[in-house]
Amino acid sequence: MKYRIYVIEDDENIRNLICVALENFGYCASGFETAEEALDNLSALLRRGREAQREYPAMFVFDWMLPGMDGMAAIRKIREMPDFSAAPVLMLTAKDREMDIVQGLDNGADDYMTKPFGILELSARVRNLLKRVEPAKEEVSSLTIGEVSINRETREVIACGDRTELTLKEFELLTYLMEHINRVVTRDELLDHIWGYDYDGETRTLDMHIKTLRQKLHDAGAQIKTVRGVGYRFLKEKKRESDETMRKAILTKFIHLLFLALVLNTFIALVVTSSVLLKRSREDMHFALESVDRMLDYTGNVEEQLMDLSDLTNDNNSRYTLIRMDGTVVADTEVAQVNQMENHLERKEVKDALATGYGYSVRRSGTLGMQMAYAAIRSSDGKYILRLSACSTGLGEYILMLIPAAFLSFGIAFFASAMEAERFSQSITRPLQEISSEMVRMDDDYTRFQFEKCPYEEINVIADTTTRMSRNMKKYLERIEKEKQIRQEFFSNASHELKHRSLRSAVTSSFWKAAWHRIQGTARDFLGRIKKEAMRMTNLVDDILMISRLESRGAKADIVTIRTVELLEDSLSSIAAQAASRGITVHKECENFTIRADLRQIQELFNNLLTNAVKYNNEGGEIWVQVKHWGADMILTVRDTGVGIPAESQSRIFERFYRVDKGRSRKQGGTGLGLSIVKHIVNFYHGSVKVESEVGKGSTFTVKLQIAEAKNKKEST
Repeated sequence: MKYRIYVIEDDENIRNLICVALENFGYCASGFETAEEALDNLSALLRRGREAQREYPAMFVFDWMLPGMDGMAAIRKIREMPDFSAAPVLMLTAKDREMDIVQGLDNGADDYMTKPFGILELSARVRNLLKRVEPAKEEVSSLTIGEVSINRETREVIACGDRTELTLKEFELLTYLMEHINRVVTRDELLDHIWGYDYDGETRTLDMHIKTLRQKLHDAGAQIKTVRGVGYRFLKEKKRESDETMRKAILTKFIHLLFLALVLNTFIALVVTSSVLLKRSREDMHFALESVDRMLDYTGNVEEQLMDLSDLTNDNNSRYTLIRMDGTVVADTEVAQVNQMENHLERKEVKDALATGYGYSVRRSGTLGMQMAYAAIRSSDGKYILRLSACSTGLGEYILMLIPAAFLSFGIAFFASAMEAERFSQSITRPLQEISSEMVRMDDDYTRFQFEKCPYEEINVIADTTTRMSRNMKKYLERIEKEKQIRQEFFSNASHELKHRSLRSAVTSSFWKAAWHRIQGTARDFLGRIKKEAMRMTNLVDDILMISRLESRGAKADIVTIRTVELLEDSLSSIAAQAASRGITVHKECENFTIRADLRQIQELFNNLLTNAVKYNNEGGEIWVQVKHWGADMILTVRDTGVGIPAESQSRIFERFYRVDKGRSRKQGGTGLGLSIVKHIVNFYHGSVKVESEVGKGSTFTVKLQIAEAKNKKEST
């Protein structure tokens, strides 16, 4: 389903930019300059009735300051339309004061962005807002596309007929790409979905996972197509290399043109050659007649002289006929009784010879019963018409005679030309193939791009440009990596310094205790506040240190064997007093098995989820905690009857310092890093965390970690 988004922006350049960006992200965008224009369009859709429902907008992007009706007034009118009142509205404006933002959100906007803005941030906000109108999808357990099949329940992957073992992240990555077949999935979208919205680790992690995934899928790995500068796309079937397709396309075009040219040339050659031969035949007959005319003595017995030529004519199937000017046949080399022959005055060749001195015709002979060619001349004495007849060899006969030779020459020319076309097509595509191969190898090292010059300047320009881009990319990545390392070192060092000069030890020292007992009234109240804030700062430092350790390159964990029952009991004891003070009942269900993990990390995971379940629960509420064993997975589920999390905030709760209710979170004394730590721990073990929540009804957090050991017989009984 392709969502339609209305963009109401009076600046044409910004409006077009937003529309183009949304369409590139897979949406259908309609731009309007004024709010009145957009509202008129909505009214027109309503008048058309049910047939126009497919054109209804799923979301609005509004500028505030518009000519005529402003954005706020337009939003209020849209909220009054039942068909569009539930559609999310994103306010995109230059008004960036806090009071403006508050006013915009209070007056009906679901989200607020200020100008200037980033396209990727706009896409993320649009995507999150559209989740409200997105219909629930029924998850299919198995999925097959091309040569790849996956089973979500068993995590089984079949590629090219063979079973393939994938890690959790690789499986999730493949599943997400296959679920969005033929759609370009951006790098940010993949990092958000697979590694978490707040993931700020190495972006090269995604590239390496894609590379490894392709290798494990063997030939089917070609179905994962890289879209340079954007992301990746899973194809319905594996595509052949572009350079090979291009080479074949060029070669095919060449051969088609070559075939047509050779056929045309062969036909023309046959016709021209046959015409030349036919003309030559006529000239030969004329020459023979002139030769016989010079041999004849017209003062003597002409009939006998002509009959003497009968032996010559028998050899070449020809005949001579002597005709008087009145058309009477005097002699014929093939007919003895010439007096019985009909008058020849009306024959075409005879008439032409009488008129011009030479005549020629082709017709079927009634005497011989075959197609004959006739040539006639006026005799040198002017008293007779001398005619020569021979079997006719027409244009068609000449063409048939020449066809074998034509086919032979056609085959030789076609073969030679096809070889030359192949050589020429390779001269074009080979440099492009080399560029493509180098770009693939460039995934490991952007400085390795090497390309030799080719005869075509246009391809050299592409190669040179790609070379410069690869080198610039290498420098850019090195600079980013260096800045990240500096930032991480500063973060870690600062946290260590704060930890070293711990406020916790200060507020628990004997000096502090002595001061606490000596002072009274307001001073004691202030001292209590200082202690509370100091302890909060200490907790914040601890959380920052935890995240720092999880993010650090080459982070190590002290892996030990942990029994889940004991782990859960320790975590529940840490929240028991707080839960009891608020009348919260905790229900537990824990399978007895062991896991292999870092004890401190797993304790932090359990404690943060349970503490949140108590903090954000209602008085007298309930909490259900479940720990299950599923294959190699440990599944932890924490469900509460608390305040719940709004839908628009669920995608951001794992961000650092993000608070759904800032006032309430501050009052509860949290650092804003608890769920971020949970997400980092889950990522460290290549697991997954899912949240389901409804405002006023509570939240459910489900964590899946591949750290469980196989159950022994004693434990399973």
